[in-house]
Amino acid sequence: MALLALDLGAKRTGVAVSSSGTLVTPIGTIESTPRSAFTTKLQQIIKETGVTTIVVGEAGLSSFGAAPGEVQIKLSQIFKLPVIVTEEHETTKQARAATGRHDHADTEAACQILERYIEEHDGQAN
Repeated sequence: MALLALDLGAKRTGVAVSSSGTLVTPIGTIESTPRSAFTTKLQQIIKETGVTTIVVGEAGLSSFGAAPGEVQIKLSQIFKLPVIVTEEHETTKQARAATGRHDHADTEAACQILERYIEEHDGQAN
């Protein structure tokens, strides 16, 4: 099962994948606006990596200007995949400290979100 993690932000979204359910690979960041370009880029990543489930950090959901539950449903409808919301307490802060660079923090935060999710769920989409 391939998992895709998103660290959603108003300006940028960090992206990471795990095709094995154990090893997490950073993909990079994509611009969160315009939404049409954001959607197109994510669809391309999903197709290229064979993602079957999207994992989103809950704090980032509010960055998209709607209630978190609405964003989760909208993402699921757009990408036609299950979207799991998971706790992401201080991942961006920790990512900035780990990388020492603000421009890599979103991607590192996405990696941390996915690593935590995999650890808590043994790589299974629950």
